[in-house]
Amino acid sequence: MNEEKKSVPKKQWWLVKLVVFLSLIFFGYFGYEYWKSEREKRLAAKHEVEKFDNVESEIFDLSKEYQDEYRDDLSDLTINELREKGAEFIYQMLLKNQVQISDLKSEIELLKSDILKYKNHEKIGKMILVYVSLRDKIFSGQNHLEELKNFELLAISDGNLQNKISDLKKNLSAFATAEKLRSDFKKLIPELIVSKNENRGQGVIAKIRHNMAKLVIVRKISDQNTQNTDGIISFIEKNLHDLNYHEALNLIAALDLQRQKILKEFLINLNASFEVQKIDDGIFNYLKSLT
Repeated sequence: MNEEKKSVPKKQWWLVKLVVFLSLIFFGYFGYEYWKSEREKRLAAKHEVEKFDNVESEIFDLSKEYQDEYRDDLSDLTINELREKGAEFIYQMLLKNQVQISDLKSEIELLKSDILKYKNHEKIGKMILVYVSLRDKIFSGQNHLEELKNFELLAISDGNLQNKISDLKKNLSAFATAEKLRSDFKKLIPELIVSKNENRGQGVIAKIRHNMAKLVIVRKISDQNTQNTDGIISFIEKNLHDLNYHEALNLIAALDLQRQKILKEFLINLNASFEVQKIDDGIFNYLKSLT
């Protein structure tokens, strides 16, 4: 009898445990289903928001100024609110956006233009500085190869300057500085003076007298008459001193052929120096026109 009484509570205890276990399984299952349902809802909501974000990024790409102006309208805008506002609201925003984009593009183009002008002015300024250094070295007889190379590189896209540089290089080989031209001409003056009395038909004695005469030269320094040799020589000296090479060439052309032959090598240097002088003026004037 006692054993039957003990077995009844024992059975009841197992029944309670079974009920509790089944309850845990039941609530666990429904809890999982609920969590799964909520998770799917959150994912769906996130997907909708992302779709709207994509639409917003494509359609409502407003400038900062416009976004600030309509921040209250756009910051918490949902799909439902967008539907409520209707097509007119979307149209107004698109219209405003297009105006802002157009203004922004105009400002960007102006900025690009200003930057381009600044870069051009900066490049021109650099070209002028390099050319000033180049011409200083040319006219003072210094080595100028590095400066010439740099100037060529800066002017590589300018056809006009490239032509001038090409002409300059052709004449630099025979170019002589102003000081050298004056010195070379001064050395030739005795030959020019005595040659007026020289007679090629005379013999050795006449040649000796000619060479002796070059040692003692009497010049009419005050003679300003370009109709005689002394006057022409004086004017040539003056124009060489004043760097007026064009006039010096004209005066030499007025001399007789015999004296021009004496000046043959000198004329090559003078012509080259005159051409370099003209090219220099042309380059300087062109660079000034660019500023």
